[in-house]
Amino acid sequence: MSQQNVNTTAPESKESSGEKTVSAQLVPASQRVTFFEDFFGRLAPKAQQLLTHWMQSHCEDYAGGYWEYFHTSNGGCFAVPGFEGKKRFQILSRDLSAEMSAEAAGVSAMLTVLKCLAWQVWS
Repeated sequence: MSQQNVNTTAPESKESSGEKTVSAQLVPASQRVTFFEDFFGRLAPKAQQLLTHWMQSHCEDYAGGYWEYFHTSNGGCFAVPGFEGKKRFQILSRDLSAEMSAEAAGVSAMLTVLKCLAWQVWS
């Protein structure tokens, strides 16, 4: 398994709160099937659908493909679409047009999935 260290604190906050590092570990192939069920339970099918819908809606060049899944040391998770380099994203509701790496796009998509599912559960 591969492990990546991700610094979650902004440089200006290191003095006041202490530096905390969150590590991310690639989900092994044997656990990929249950990745969404482990984190989203009965909402797993909806989470997968929202994830790919976000990519298709905001990245003209996205045509589907393999995703890598990660667990984080703080109990979270995220997914990364399998593309190299950066792709252009347009998020009209935020008046944003920018390039993002696969990691940034995956984290952005997962945050949107969490927001949408939270609204669904809450309402």
